[in-house]
Amino acid sequence: SASNALPVQISLGSSYISSSNPLPVMIDPQAAGTAVVDYKDAASIAAGASDNHDYTVSVGKTLLLKQVLISGSGKLKAEIQVETAAASNVFVTMAVLFNSTATPNMTLGPVQDIQITAGKRIRVIRTNKDNQTQDVYSTIFGVEI
Repeated sequence: SASNALPVQISLGSSYISSSNPLPVMIDPQAAGTAVVDYKDAASIAAGASDNHDYTVSVGKTLLLKQVLISGSGKLKAEIQVETAAASNVFVTMAVLFNSTATPNMTLGPVQDIQITAGKRIRVIRTNKDNQTQDVYSTIFGVEI
């Protein structure tokens, strides 16, 4: 550029970088942290009963929550909560999801900008809303940085 005090040209291989020959850049989200894939299942949850799936964020880390998957063989309610402070046992509800027997899978996400700091828990409360026992499943996806 004519206004550049230090004229420098960057090349990639034998070609200079320009608007017609841009530098390819790729962002690797895994390079920023450690992937979290936390799965839990619970067998024979009685009608009307609940089972919690808790994930505690590692010491010195922040969890960037990406997605939560929940499923059951019958009608199910899922409440996704985040603890207000580490080990406080006080939770705030972020979302409530319901399924049906025709559509048994539920998904929260992909989400952005939900950060959960060290020591706090994310909790998925899976409540059997069917008239018989059922197995319930959930997976929490994120990246700890």
